[in-house]
Order: sequence, then structure tokens, then C-alpha cells
Amino acid sequence: MSTRQNPRNIGSFPNAENARPLTGRLSLLTNPEEVYLFNLSQNGQLSYNSTRNNFTDITLARDINNNGIFDSTEAILELKDATTGTLFSENLLPGNYFLEFKDDGTEFVFGDADSVYIGNLLFNSGGNNNPNPPNPNPGDNLAPISGELSNSDRFYCCNNNEQRFYYDEYNFSSSSLQDLIGQRIKLELQSDDFDPVIMLLNADTRQVIGTAYNPNDSNNAQLEVTIEAGVNYLVSVESASPGATGSYIGSFTIV
Repeated sequence: MSTRQNPRNIGSFPNAENARPLTGRLSLLTNPEEVYLFNLSQNGQLSYNSTRNNFTDITLARDINNNGIFDSTEAILELKDATTGTLFSENLLPGNYFLEFKDDGTEFVFGDADSVYIGNLLFNSGGNNNPNPPNPNPGDNLAPISGELSNSDRFYCCNNNEQRFYYDEYNFSSSSLQDLIGQRIKLELQSDDFDPVIMLLNADTRQVIGTAYNPNDSNNAQLEVTIEAGVNYLVSVESASPGATGSYIGSFTIV
């Protein structure tokens, strides 16, 4: 286990809440791991369900000395290698916990060697609620996007290079979004050819801000974000299934 002085603090889980999405893209050379720190205020069941996990090892640990530093003193509760599905479901006591996502060291002779994790962290101690807002229009600052995934696009791989996930990227500079600072924007992506996945990143740091995939309406994915000053955004259009290609269209609205 390595030491990460400043894990990303995702706060406290209250009595019960909907799944909290955790997504990221790791690189063995630049950012081989991401560590999340969170607090459980009462007894309950914590589970992590992965919808995509390419070459990422996952560790759940308790912050034994409550110092917020992920190091060799922590109590390891779960250690999972790259897989998908419900990776763990633990009955836990109140306290501080870490969840580490780490590139498993797999190297490729071609293509993009980044590892990717997409999943939901869920704490259950009671009932859930799920609010959903309405829409208008963000003007000309965020023009609709459209294109086609093809086997000539950039890709990353899994399962010993046998499966490729193709993706397209769109950049939106902070200067072009000045009029939308503080506004909450919804990106809706549709395709009749594949199950779309939206991944939103900071274009400068490549840190994942959010991701969206809708298994209940597999031709439509929706992602919301509040536009922040000085942030250059990158939208990555991907498919939930390896090798999938086809056309897509995306639109932006103010929530």
C-alpha cells in the first residue's frame, strides 16, 4: 500500500442516500492511483457496484488512526482485482474509511494503457430518495455535438487487448463558457447504434468530473455539471460495450 497525503474527501453518508458515482481514468506513469476518504455516521451496509473496471485494483480500508492519511497502518477490509459487478458489500461501523483505485500495472504494446473505473458507492441504513429536475437552453456557448464512433478512433483496451472501447473527445474552453459560470448544465447523449457513455473531464488535468450511463434506457445517457470559472472541460463520448461503433448526437440544456 502506498501513502497518499491528500485523498479526495467525498464527505459523510447520512442515514441513507442514492448511489454516489465514483469514476476515474488512471495512468501508470502520471497518476497511478486515486484514494477517496469518506465518513459513515452510523452502522450500515456499504457496497460498491462497478459498471466498468479495466485494469484497476480496488481496496476498501478503515482509517484506524483517524488521521486522513492512507498508509500501511490502515485495516484492509476488501481487496479486489479488476472485475465488474458488486465488488463488495460490507456491514460497517461508524468511522472514516478509504477507497483506493489503483492501476494494476498492465502494460500494452500499443494503444492507450490507461485504466478506467466507473461505479457507484452505496450506503444503506434506511430508505432512499431520488430527485430529478427540469430544462431550458444554454444559448450558443455549448453547441450540440454529433459524430460517429469508428474503428479508426482512439481507444483503450481490456481483456488482453481482445476488446477495444472507442471514444471521441470534445473540448470546451473556460473562455467560451464565461456566460455560463455558476449555471447547472445537462448534457444528453443519444445513439441508435450503441449504448452511450458520457465521461466529463478537466481538460488540463484529465481528472474525471463525472460520468453517465443509463442501463434502463440504453440509447440515452444524461450528465449534469455546474460550470466553474477557469475550468477547461473535455467531453468524452464512449460506448458501454467493447467494439461498438455508430453515430450519436448530444445536446446541452440549463437545468
